[in-house]
Amino acid sequence: MFTLKLAALLRPGNAGSGTAADHIRVLGAALAQLPVDPHTQEVIVRTDSAALSHEFLEGCRERGCRFVVGHALTAEVASAVVKAPPSRWIPAVSADGTEEREGAEVAEVSDLVDLSAWPEGTVVDGTARVSRFAGWVRYLISRSRNATTCDSHSAG
Repeated sequence: MFTLKLAALLRPGNAGSGTAADHIRVLGAALAQLPVDPHTQEVIVRTDSAALSHEFLEGCRERGCRFVVGHALTAEVASAVVKAPPSRWIPAVSADGTEEREGAEVAEVSDLVDLSAWPEGTVVDGTARVSRFAGWVRYLISRSRNATTCDSHSAG
């Protein structure tokens, strides 16, 4: 696995926070540079929570891209992560999948939260550091169900 940064968008200094339209524009510019079709070869879009919007994730889906996106830790998701049974928890791995992350575990909690407003196939993984039983739920991501990588982003 390798990572390429293919596009960026320079905006005026007084521009507000990024919009889905801006993110989709950068996605289109990046995809135009790839020698592959995301509908036939896996392309994973990875971003922090600034790009988390229904419109952007639908844009990823429409273009055949899988996604890993940071997500704020809401009360609903925190509750789901805390309630996840021990049998769901597995060691978290590095972004490239080559090594386990010491003191970190991950569990899919999609069936414990309402994802009806998100693109079909979206799942939520909760990651706990140190001890999930002590309530140290500090990281969360959303990804497409078919994504093969699982990287965690600080929820702040």
